[in-house]
Parts: sequence; C-alpha cells; structure tokens
Amino acid sequence: MIGGAQLKGQGYVASLGNYLLYPAIQVDRPGTAAMVMTISGSTFFGSAAYTVLSAGQKSFGAVHVAAAGTGPYDPNATRWGDYSWAVLDPTSNNIWVATEYIPPLASQTVDGLRNWGTRVFEIAG
Repeated sequence: MIGGAQLKGQGYVASLGNYLLYPAIQVDRPGTAAMVMTISGSTFFGSAAYTVLSAGQKSFGAVHVAAAGTGPYDPNATRWGDYSWAVLDPTSNNIWVATEYIPPLASQTVDGLRNWGTRVFEIAG
C-alpha cells in the first residue's frame, strides 16, 4: 500500500510547434528519468521521441527523435495506439521504452488497415 508521495518538482516538457502525445516516464536507480512519447506537428509525421532528466538536474533536456515517422496518420485506421510504456531493465540502469509512430511501409500491417506501429528502444542510464 502506498501511504503517500512527495512531489519535489514539476514543470513542462514541450517542443515548439509540435504536439507531444501519450508520454510514459521511468526513473533509474541513480535518479535519471527518461520520458518517451510520440511527437507530431507541421515538421514531424508521428515519430517516436524521448527526453532525459539527468540525476540532480532541474529540467528535462531536448526532445530527441528516436524513429522518424514516414508519412501522415491514416484517419481511417480508427485510432492511434493511445499509449507509451517505460520500464527499468532489471539487470542495468537502462530504461526500455515503447511508443507509437508511423513506421516505413514495409513495417506496417500487411492488410493495410493500420499504418501506425510501435517502436521499442533502450535508453542508456
């Protein structure tokens, strides 16, 4: 049972002119946090992105694109994936993350019903 929590700081992560969608966050043992999300905007198709808050720092760093989207979202695909995921590797301080993006055509569903995919990658701690 969780008895309570203490919020040490709060703020915003933003990318000028873009949308950051469905973030997930994980902290490693020394205190570095990684946040994964989809980035989309006038200069980005839906892409997998992340940012890091190093232990002892007061704010997250720049947003980095880990996997660039390759085309526009298909509005007939019925819905975006709606989530991201982050978990600490049990054998290291690395953080495994996953989020949605528009992958290359060869990685999209063969039936063409969905053009979004899930990108999984590791952020070194």
